[in-house]
Amino acid sequence: MTRPPDATWARNAPSQIALNSIFAALDAALIVIILQDREATTGWHLLSLALLVVSFFLFAVSAEKGVVALDEHDVKKYVYYLLPYNLGVVCGGVAIEILTYVRFGHKVLGWLAPRLGTCSYWVSLLVWLIAAVVFMWTWIHDAFWLLFCGQAAFDTWLEELEDKRSPMRDHGLLMKLFYFMRRVFRG
Repeated sequence: MTRPPDATWARNAPSQIALNSIFAALDAALIVIILQDREATTGWHLLSLALLVVSFFLFAVSAEKGVVALDEHDVKKYVYYLLPYNLGVVCGGVAIEILTYVRFGHKVLGWLAPRLGTCSYWVSLLVWLIAAVVFMWTWIHDAFWLLFCGQAAFDTWLEELEDKRSPMRDHGLLMKLFYFMRRVFRG
């Protein structure tokens, strides 16, 4: 008996599993780097370390259970384990933002202080927070959507993943901006 061709989700699952593994390896490398720092058990370093450990385990669970979903041909299980992936990216991203702020925040403050005075600390912290949200918006949005989208939208997406329905175009804001800029500058 011939097996039907794999659906979109099953063809994409190995890449998702590899991506989880790459991110888990990045988290592990950053954990080792932090642990070699003498300040690793204080303040922001400790928070960053904790977030990286959580992120590492989220990626490990997502990768391992993604393999199980692929083996069992279970699209719902595959989609469920996309949530730990998205949360892992957010946790890892926040950890990297914290590490970056700890390492380079004083330079930003040194540049802002003569210009903004006493509020420079809060401005630099706000800039770092906004940067974190902007850089991780895709994963924040995806995690939120997986948790809170309507049942009809979720079922439609599952049908798209299983090739029972043609996918709807979903061009994000940055992609729309990119093509708008191309039209403006290239005609």
